[in-house]
Amino acid sequence: MSTQTLKIVEQNTAPPIVIVCKRTDGSIIDLTGCAVALNITNGVVQTNTGHAGCVVTTPTAGLVTYTPQIGDFPTSGTYTCDVVITYGGGGIETLYDQLKIKARLKALSTS
Repeated sequence: MSTQTLKIVEQNTAPPIVIVCKRTDGSIIDLTGCAVALNITNGVVQTNTGHAGCVVTTPTAGLVTYTPQIGDFPTSGTYTCDVVITYGGGGIETLYDQLKIKARLKALSTS
């Protein structure tokens, strides 16, 4: 399974990020009854602490949506996103490197 890469501009807060939760063999994970979080790191620290929760939009298709906030991509660079699933019984599964985000600098305003 290849990791999806999104290209954005630093400080973007829209649109929401849509992720299909899959295991390394490509099988889709049924998220019925699960809580899901997205941990975004810049290689050193997690940048979205306190607001990592995702909305499970289509559980049987493994589909979740994450709405970025202003500090999630504070500078240009590559961000790694791990999806953390908490199952109804309390078990936790972290999906390694589900998504990479490449953020570039904002263009300077000339007006």
